Amino acid sequence: MKKLLSIVVYGQSDGEKTDTIYDQIELIYADGGLQSAIKQAKGKYILIEDRTFLFNDVQPFMEALDTATQDIIRFNGRNAYKSHLFKGVADKDDCFAFCTFAAFNAKTVGYFEYAPFTFSAADWNYDKEENHLLQVCGEFKRVKAKLSKEVYSFTFDLICDKLLLFYLHALLAVRAKTVSAEQLSEFDKNLKDEIVLYLALDKRFDGGKLSKIRKKGFKISYFTARRYKKLLKN
Repeated sequence: MKKLLSIVVYGQSDGEKTDTIYDQIELIYADGGLQSAIKQAKGKYILIEDRTFLFNDVQPFMEALDTATQDIIRFNGRNAYKSHLFKGVADKDDCFAFCTFAAFNAKTVGYFEYAPFTFSAADWNYDKEENHLLQVCGEFKRVKAKLSKEVYSFTFDLICDKLLLFYLHALLAVRAKTVSAEQLSEFDKNLKDEIVLYLALDKRFDGGKLSKIRKKGFKISYFTARRYKKLLKN
């Protein structure tokens, strides 16, 4: 039976390895890097995931993938990509950056109302997130004029959503004193180089007015921190 979906599992230990009971799905563990794993994939689409997950109602999703023609399939907040999109993308140690660079090579996007998996909460590391987000934002600025309308919209929303999560986490980290306000301020200044994303972040940020937070040195109150933690759980 042909493989419709290759799930590349990244960053999990040998003790967590398992197999899939679904004939149309294969699991590939990215022990030698993401590009090496992509070359092994036999699926029509590829999902790259660094979180643990459980299978839900998979069959309707498989039936949809079987007839899908788009380069990217968006479902339940996650994305599956055709393998050719990763050609020429430099290997990275971050799933979001690796997949977003691949998305810049796409022409078409499909949106499906399926939830075939349940994912665990994502880990967060300031230094890693900061570095890869700035890479992605810089590449978006470089290629955005060449993107199709639907891929522009897709990648724009993808990056904005990631920026929103980054700022919520970072502001909590500043309050906890695990990240300095100066670090976040420097990131914020660098982000302004891509003014379209910078302004969109301000407009979409649901944690209060970022302009006021900036003036306060990226310091938030106890009650604001509680609200951010609740937002991140949703």
